[in-house]
Amino acid sequence: MENFVGPIIEILKFVGDPIVSYLKYQIKFNYYLEQFNASKERLCTRKGDIKSRLDTELHYGQIAKEEVQKWLEEADKFFAREDVVEEVNGWGCLSCCCRVKILQERAQELKIIYDRGDKYTNESLVMADPSSSAVELPTMELQGREDVKEKILACLMGDEVTKLGVWGMGGVGKTTIMKHVYNELLKERKFKIVIWVTVSQPLDIYNLQKQIATILKEEKILEQQNASVRAGMLLQVLERHRPYLLILDDVWSRFELEDVGIPKPLVSDGCKLVLTTRSQEIKGALKEL
Repeated sequence: MENFVGPIIEILKFVGDPIVSYLKYQIKFNYYLEQFNASKERLCTRKGDIKSRLDTELHYGQIAKEEVQKWLEEADKFFAREDVVEEVNGWGCLSCCCRVKILQERAQELKIIYDRGDKYTNESLVMADPSSSAVELPTMELQGREDVKEKILACLMGDEVTKLGVWGMGGVGKTTIMKHVYNELLKERKFKIVIWVTVSQPLDIYNLQKQIATILKEEKILEQQNASVRAGMLLQVLERHRPYLLILDDVWSRFELEDVGIPKPLVSDGCKLVLTTRSQEIKGALKEL
């Protein structure tokens, strides 16, 4: 019997060492996997925060910095890859040591992406768009109308007013005042875009659509022959630019916003509509919009 004891002990040692080694690596792997998932969650949170800030900072006349856009794309690419936990199931043929090594490599890749995002947590994420047409309108000095301009600005910078009519006889300075208001609002971050459209007479729906589409750089809308289709396309484009301010200057005739493709402004979306007119009928109709 004693002759068998020695070999049995040797076999147990031979079998036991790999088992102990396996358990050690498995514990190590589980630890790294837990750390990896926590880091992945942090990267997801950082990506969401930066994306939200970018959406807030982006206004007409600005674009995302190229490096910010590339970082977001890099983070998206990382998350688009097969989930590491699912990948583990395909690593059955690998040793625990190899699994730990691969997981460490993925964790290091994640850390590099996360660390690159440090600089975007405090600095501005946008820059001026050199192709933007958001330039100040030339205008003459206001003479005794500063108080009117300030009242209009107060209404537009607040949250309650969605529609505003500037009414008065020809030559009293409606357009001049609104040009000053327009130029002031270009400097603010209240609206993503401020649009100036001259209506005049005779009323031309296509011309209104053309002016708005050109400012938004969506001239392809004008290729549509059907006015209703153009209106529908313009409606979708404007909704993507919320919150916006649309100024319709020199309105002479009533028309339906939906015929042009202009959404009705709502408090909930932050959009606002201003029109200047010398017609009391138009001024009264604004309340019905």
